[in-house]
Amino acid sequence: SSHKHNAITGGIGFRRNNFFFDAAYVYRVSNGDRWVLPDSEQYKYETNVPATYKSKNHNIALTAGFRF
Repeated sequence: SSHKHNAITGGIGFRRNNFFFDAAYVYRVSNGDRWVLPDSEQYKYETNVPATYKSKNHNIALTAGFRF
């Protein structure tokens, strides 16, 4: 099977005295082909056509805290 994954990431942080706050972002794109049936003698008469997929994900992470 073939896969391709790409990601764009970024982040920013803020600190003042004993307080901090951070934010991060990830945009990920994946695509490729998956085969439903395994390559096996058992399935030699079946049509083994790959399923094509494309996935897009957005993730945000936030953290905050106090230093003590």
